Amino acid sequence: MLMFTYQTIKNKKYKMPAHQTLAPPERRASTAEAPQTMGERVWQGVGATIQERLGEARQALVDIGHDADVANVVDLASLIHREQFDEADTEAWTTSELTAHNIAQVLLDMPAAARAQAELDGDEYTPEHKHKQDLMIVCQFNQDIGAALTHMPHSMQSDFPDTVHQQATKGLKNHYGLEVLPETALKHIFAGVRREVAFMRSTLDNDIECTPATIEQDLKGADVVVTDEVGQFGIDLKTHNSFEKKITQMLDRKKLTPEEATAARTQGYIDMPIREEDALPTIMANADAIGRIKGYDYEQPEAVIQFIEQLSQHRKDKILQKIGKSAIIS
Repeated sequence: MLMFTYQTIKNKKYKMPAHQTLAPPERRASTAEAPQTMGERVWQGVGATIQERLGEARQALVDIGHDADVANVVDLASLIHREQFDEADTEAWTTSELTAHNIAQVLLDMPAAARAQAELDGDEYTPEHKHKQDLMIVCQFNQDIGAALTHMPHSMQSDFPDTVHQQATKGLKNHYGLEVLPETALKHIFAGVRREVAFMRSTLDNDIECTPATIEQDLKGADVVVTDEVGQFGIDLKTHNSFEKKITQMLDRKKLTPEEATAARTQGYIDMPIREEDALPTIMANADAIGRIKGYDYEQPEAVIQFIEQLSQHRKDKILQKIGKSAIIS
């Protein structure tokens, strides 16, 4: 597998031809009749984008004399797509353009995620650095799915888990002979990102600055990151059962008093201990207590906004309490 990043390709002074630079699929010239539905436009864009990325990756590997087998090509195509996507001006893109590129990233990342998950699930010893690398690859793939669902038209969401599995099986596995995640694993991932996606979608049309956690932040417990007047803080979105289990564990380990546990259950959130200096402050929240989720949306998105405002006020109150205690001591 590839042991270098897209930066290596750039350092080799490899430049993509002008016609291969990133462009929204809807705006590419085409002699074919334009598809009529949103879903058709999106999946046409996915196909066009993936073909371009594969072509770019294959040429890049040939130019530097590296083995251009299909697994290497797909891995590098994923890196190229992410790099170019990060540098693109996506604010002017339509919903279908953005969705097409997000889905393309999911498919391009799936072979690496499947290999990493297989190693994590295996019985053989894995060095610590490789174990963390595998975790980061799987985490990145989960975030890819979350990003696709967050910006996806509502009409495409219900079919997306089945469709992406079918497309991965048809294209990556059957055509290219690459590993893909089994359907059960994919459904587990979709279920896992459901609350995060619903939370993010509730903030899209508001002035609240809410973004997905970085991979490092995700591995340390945060699902989303909110920026308020105090600064940044993470939110770990738990199901009701997971929230209750964690509170019980903290009680058993004497990390919470019975009064603090009762308060956490009542208000639906609790500050998590900060284990490292300069670590992101993180609040564990009972996502189910915020409101009911249908599909990948909260039925009352305004409840999410109110919850974030409540957490921000909580953070301000803590600062005022510290200031008050410092004044008393001095």
